[in-house]
Parts: sequence; structure tokens; C-alpha cells
Amino acid sequence: MRRAVIERGAKLIVINPRRIDMCDFAELWLRPRPGTDVALLNAMAKVVLDEGLSDGDFVRDRTEGFEEWRQVGDKYSLETAEKITGVPAGDIAQAARIYARPPFSGSCLIWGMGMTQHTNGNANYLTNPALDPTSRIPEYKVCAVRIEKIEATAETEPDTKPASRVR
Repeated sequence: MRRAVIERGAKLIVINPRRIDMCDFAELWLRPRPGTDVALLNAMAKVVLDEGLSDGDFVRDRTEGFEEWRQVGDKYSLETAEKITGVPAGDIAQAARIYARPPFSGSCLIWGMGMTQHTNGNANYLTNPALDPTSRIPEYKVCAVRIEKIEATAETEPDTKPASRVR
């Protein structure tokens, strides 16, 4: 990743409440409150969709339940997400735009164990590919084929309810 940033001009977004070494190479470092990742990702997805940065043909041809999922995501305005996550609305919008319009090739999501180690971890894993329906990485295209709403569980806070599930 460092080489892609330094040599090719890739844009790196780090989403982590704690500072890590990769922050030195990041275009943007978002520090959401722990457990608010789903709200952050939903707000980013809303920006991508509202600004027409997604591939409508791909969504129409390769997804099911998209409109239902979008209705859940529509509840996560930038202002709402800022209140939930503590991340400034402008930074959320900037991250969504960087992610949706990479300087070359496609966007890529990389995470360590921390992503799956909290209450909404699995929902985050399943929601992430939905942010980029135009991803040029085959496994993400396959993941984005079916999107459906998941119900909140007793452990899930209402503000951070998982918005979608990708199979």
C-alpha cells in the first residue's frame, strides 16, 4: 500500500480511532467512535449514490433488494452520521468521493482483524463491498450481487443498526 501511495499516487483512507503507521501515508484519517462503523459506511454509501458516483447499470443488472437497502441508507445523512460517529460531515463526504473516484484502476478495501472484532464487525464486512458496485476486483463484484436488509439484534444499538447484508 505504501508503494502504491508513494509511487503511483493512490489515495489511502484510514478508518481507525487509533493512530497507526499507515496514517503517515493517508490522504484522509477518519477516527469514528468505536462501534459506529456501520453508520459511517452507510453515510459514505449515501454520498456515492446521491452524487451519482455509482454504476447504475451494474446495480440494476447485478443486485437484488437494492432499493430496500437504499431506503435504510437514506437515514444516514452526513449530519446524522457526524453525530453518531464523531467524524466531521465534510470528512465523510471527502472519503466517499475519494473512494468512488480513484485516481487509477479501482477502489480496494483492506482491513485487519479489528474490523471483525466488534459487535457490528460482520455487518461491516458484508456491507463494505456495497460501497463500490463498480469495483474492478472480481471478488467484490461477486459479493455485491445480493444485498438484503438485516434486522437489528439485541446487541446492536439503534444508531448503528446494520443496514445491509451482501451475499
